[in-house]
Amino acid sequence: MRSGSSVCRADHGAHAMPVPGPPRKWWLESKPSPGASEALPLLVVFLIGHAAIGALIGIIVAGLILLTDLAGIKSLILMSGDPVTPLVLLAAGFAVLFGGVYSAAAVMLLPWD
Repeated sequence: MRSGSSVCRADHGAHAMPVPGPPRKWWLESKPSPGASEALPLLVVFLIGHAAIGALIGIIVAGLILLTDLAGIKSLILMSGDPVTPLVLLAAGFAVLFGGVYSAAAVMLLPWD
């Protein structure tokens, strides 16, 4: 031992606590599915799932807007010559918007290190 150093040399032996490693990043791992040669990474599955949930919420919100005739949009759509096109555009726009916001919020709330 060097002079002037204060090093504690305790023998912990079998009573030593295991040192935890880095946290497991489950969102980067892959789960092989039966019959598939290559599985999608869990982060991709995570994003697709959250985008689908957000798209469903967006379609529900668009339906509620039409149901309540907010700003007279239902009346305008029904008076148009082709009501299918504005309905599809309204639903798709809300689905993309809410799907993107929902998946972005899910990514930002990941426990990243």
